[in-house]
Amino acid sequence: MSKKNNVNRYKGYLLSFLILQLDLMLCFALFTSCATSQETTDKTQETTKINVCVKNKVPNDITRTVSDESINDINVFIFDNDGFLIGHKYSSGTSTYVDTRIANSCKVCVIANYGSDINNISTYNGLKKMITPEIGSATDISNKTTEIMYGEQSASISNTTSTISIILEHLYSKYTFTINPSSGVTITGYQLCHVSNISYLVEDGTMSNPSSAYLDFGSVISSSTSSFTTGQYYIYENYPGANKNNIGNAKDRNSLNAPSNASYLKITAKSTSNNNPWNSTYYVYLGGIKETDISDFNIPRDYNFSYTISITGSGYNDARVSFTAGLMTSTNNGQWNSGGNSTVASNFDGPVNIGEYYFSDGTWGTLADHATKTVWPIGIIFSNTTSSNDRGHTWVHGYAMALQTASKLIPWESANDGVVDNKDVSTNFPNTFDKMKLDIDGYTHCLSIKNYGGSNSKILSSSNYPAYYSALNFGNGTYGSTINAAPKTNNSGWFLPSIGQWYYFMLNLGKAVFTDNGTSGVSVQASSTIENSINTYINIAKTYNNTSETVYSISWNWCSSEYNVSITCDAAFSGDAVYIIGNLPKDYIDNMVVRSAIAF
Repeated sequence: MSKKNNVNRYKGYLLSFLILQLDLMLCFALFTSCATSQETTDKTQETTKINVCVKNKVPNDITRTVSDESINDINVFIFDNDGFLIGHKYSSGTSTYVDTRIANSCKVCVIANYGSDINNISTYNGLKKMITPEIGSATDISNKTTEIMYGEQSASISNTTSTISIILEHLYSKYTFTINPSSGVTITGYQLCHVSNISYLVEDGTMSNPSSAYLDFGSVISSSTSSFTTGQYYIYENYPGANKNNIGNAKDRNSLNAPSNASYLKITAKSTSNNNPWNSTYYVYLGGIKETDISDFNIPRDYNFSYTISITGSGYNDARVSFTAGLMTSTNNGQWNSGGNSTVASNFDGPVNIGEYYFSDGTWGTLADHATKTVWPIGIIFSNTTSSNDRGHTWVHGYAMALQTASKLIPWESANDGVVDNKDVSTNFPNTFDKMKLDIDGYTHCLSIKNYGGSNSKILSSSNYPAYYSALNFGNGTYGSTINAAPKTNNSGWFLPSIGQWYYFMLNLGKAVFTDNGTSGVSVQASSTIENSINTYINIAKTYNNTSETVYSISWNWCSSEYNVSITCDAAFSGDAVYIIGNLPKDYIDNMVVRSAIAF
């Protein structure tokens, strides 16, 4: 999902103030003058009268269901440089005279279309606290016959004729969204949510929004498979407060990091494919005035925003998306896991980062993030994508490798009978390095052995398939400590990883660089270099989970991938290098290790 926005500043309205000098008179000061040069020791001051003239300047690209040109009334305020009121006038027309006095460094402020005389303001700070009347519906701004506007300008009021020009600004901004679905994607609806029902009259830019009740626009049902543009939305400025966390990536603009009162566009979409069905909800958080304002969730006033949003897929690895996957017809029968459900929506816990940890409660992240929780790490995340088969089970976030081994010195199959075992693969073996890298379906291979006993129809047991059995039962006390048991929901349960999953473990955590030897991959680095990189992650976790075991040289790790009917693939730490290879008979035992993986 990608987004870009273009912004044009509303040009607003121009007020021209013609200041005319009238008769001079002496009077006792009611307020402290903002022009000390005009003050005398007896506090006498010169007064004058301002003629306020209003002109409309409406840009052609501003359109509402009502006219933005209407100005029915104006409240004019003049404050000295101490912020005290020295002149005010309300007029139902478009021009008025305001009695004031000569002073330097003043503020001339205008509120248009308020509808009544604002006669209870005596200071500029008091004006800054004023808010609009509440709207009861998100569409009220576009449906009003007139809308409140505000402008101010610094000026010095002298005894000579002068003109002051003020730009009036709308208190709202305009948003338009263009949504582009890719091929195979249908947009099923959209809704602009959590917009403010109120606004300050004076723009401050630092104060949190005064709203206590936020509104949603009505949802729009769609069935579009091609690009379209929404209607125009008019919403009050919204300064929702500080972000929950510091962010620097567009994918971090999500509910975990956004302020609680940030506004957002919700888009729903689905796949048009029967082979990979899914339904997703995308959350596009508004705020900022350009694409690089990643951490800015503030909506300013008087801007014209145009967003272009591309929906390129399910967004399963994107924390802005709530994702529900349909069942894959090829893998839904006999599915087993630790209590997960294939139709449960996954509300993301946060970005999935390689090198962080998967925890005993099914969450993920850094050790520091979980230091105050009664949970512990049980795996290291080595991938933040999953296979299409696993996404069909709603395990869309990534894979983690167990911190502890499940077993050692046991065979893949107790009797190597020369018959293919992974029924899901048949004879489509990963017998080249390129094919090995693509095989990331360890769970599916295990499902085949569990449900069908392979092509031999043998029962999955510790005697028939020792490596499989120990991997699947990891964390039960016999195969690994019970503290490493898989969380009860929203994951695959532990399984024997495929050769491709071991490849990404070595690549992403071990920083291995491989040479393609055709039927295998071999690292250019010594095995110890890659082991040390992986063990750094394991040793850090050991403080929180003392069952953690490092990887070590001269160890071969069983994979669920078959190289042919008699030989399996394995991930080997061999001293001189690490290997992604297929070279061991299924009943081999020496130096063999089983380490489980989990999809979540």
